[in-house]
Amino acid sequence: QLLHPDDKEAYIKSSEKAILERSELNFEGRIVTTNGTVWIQIVSHPKIEKEEVIYNGIITNITQRKKAEIALKSLATNYASLSGKPFYEAVCSHISSLLNLDYVFVGQIIHKTNEVNVLGGCALGAPMGAMQYNLSNTPCAIVSDSNICHFLESVQEKFPKDDLLKIMDIEGYVGIQIG
Repeated sequence: QLLHPDDKEAYIKSSEKAILERSELNFEGRIVTTNGTVWIQIVSHPKIEKEEVIYNGIITNITQRKKAEIALKSLATNYASLSGKPFYEAVCSHISSLLNLDYVFVGQIIHKTNEVNVLGGCALGAPMGAMQYNLSNTPCAIVSDSNICHFLESVQEKFPKDDLLKIMDIEGYVGIQIG
């Protein structure tokens, strides 16, 4: 009874069809565990022995792939009509929710003043207000120079002069230059 209620009917139909046709079973759906919902793919091939059909196969956790597919589909459908700050806020909120992140934002680097102007984002589940900050001694300065930067932990220790990291209680950081 691990199968997600919304996927039971599709699984039964796929299984019945594979058994009836003695063909491969290829099913994607969700199971519900004590740790939450997991997306799985079942691929099973029939082996006919005498008059009996035996299915051997594997079950693969495809949760990350499905999350990426859902995110891309959502971006393409839900946010296509938005632009500017509402677009950035919606996309950042979606990424924040999907990846369970506290802060996600899009900023524009202003090279003359060595600052970042936040164009829109999500902070602790709410739209992020206007913000501008200096790049000096921040992980964002590395993004400005090398296009990508990530610290899985201890980012405050690596950038002790970045007060914003302390104020926001940031433990890890990922920054990607997109423009």
